[in-house]
Amino acid sequence: MEEIGLVATLAAIVIVSVYLLCIMRRRRLRQRYLNLTISPYIGNKRSDGYAIATIIIVAAFVIFITNLNNLFPPLIGPPYYERIDMSATVTKSTHTYTMTINFVNTGSSRTGIDSVLLNGVPYDDPAWAGTLMPVVYGDITPKTVINVGVAYSGTITFSDDCTFTMSGNKLMPGVIVTITIHTTGLKDYNISLTLP
Repeated sequence: MEEIGLVATLAAIVIVSVYLLCIMRRRRLRQRYLNLTISPYIGNKRSDGYAIATIIIVAAFVIFITNLNNLFPPLIGPPYYERIDMSATVTKSTHTYTMTINFVNTGSSRTGIDSVLLNGVPYDDPAWAGTLMPVVYGDITPKTVINVGVAYSGTITFSDDCTFTMSGNKLMPGVIVTITIHTTGLKDYNISLTLP
């Protein structure tokens, strides 16, 4: 809501400034105004309009500058960023792999999980085939909110015959699997494991 007010303030500044410049140029008063020869305008109705417009511009500019931190927080004031540190392990029982991913947001703002990918492919893509297609459990599921400083853990389970049919990418012993967490902040965090 504040962004709308700031944009409206900026638009008002631009509109009034353009209006004043057009009037000043058209009336050939621009040079007198810039040279600060205000004395001929005292008591003149036209000069009252310029004074009021100048006050409006200055007031709008002050409001805009004081709220600039809310509009552009990464550029001015304390930086707001996300950073996820991850660690992972993989275990195999009979024909099923279980990957456990532990992660924590060490940045300064919270984020959320938008999607989880295995070797660049979403875990829930319908093109996965096998006895057990990739399934995620715990905190690694999409839509999970990742708060700052809180430890999270999730698992991804799939069978050793799991194959992505579009590329033939098979998840089998010896293959390196890269797990990617794509966040709502439009960042990707990767960790790679070799399947035993």
